[in-house]
Amino acid sequence: MRNLWIIALTVLIACGCTRTVEEDAALKQFEEGVPVKEAFQVRFTFSENALLQAQLDAPHAIETKENDQDVRIFDKGLHLVFYNKAGVKETELRSVNGKFRNQFNEAEVWGRVEMINSKGDRLETEHLWWNKTTNRIHTDNNLVKIKTQNETIYGDSLEANTDFTEYKIFNINGAVNVKEGDL
Repeated sequence: MRNLWIIALTVLIACGCTRTVEEDAALKQFEEGVPVKEAFQVRFTFSENALLQAQLDAPHAIETKENDQDVRIFDKGLHLVFYNKAGVKETELRSVNGKFRNQFNEAEVWGRVEMINSKGDRLETEHLWWNKTTNRIHTDNNLVKIKTQNETIYGDSLEANTDFTEYKIFNINGAVNVKEGDL
């Protein structure tokens, strides 16, 4: 009889060490790509060497992991303001979606991306990348439209600084004014 109790106890212990289907499902929510945190009406500030670089406001944020890297996803729009070294607002960016990869210091925004600098120059595209370390933006193989006070320029790629005062547009088409002596 004693052996029967030992066998029964061993079976119970062995069964207790396995997870149920419900427990497996609950643990899967913490796997990669599934939200770990969620927040509403968020504000993030980005700085380098104690200098404010940018501030982001969004109605909804999800924090998750991709390839073991922390990622913040903004799926209900975002408003990003870039500042110069003196802390003065230089440029504003809005988009429908965004994704920030913290360890890589980079951001990706897409969906009706609009950027306006302090001079009123406006960039419109569907996809844009920001590298926080270099403080540069770029887009590849996307229609780019830049509207200034005097001209509208179209292209299919762009590289620029975040204050959007210096930029290169690739495969330009559209009206471009050139001052005499600039050639």
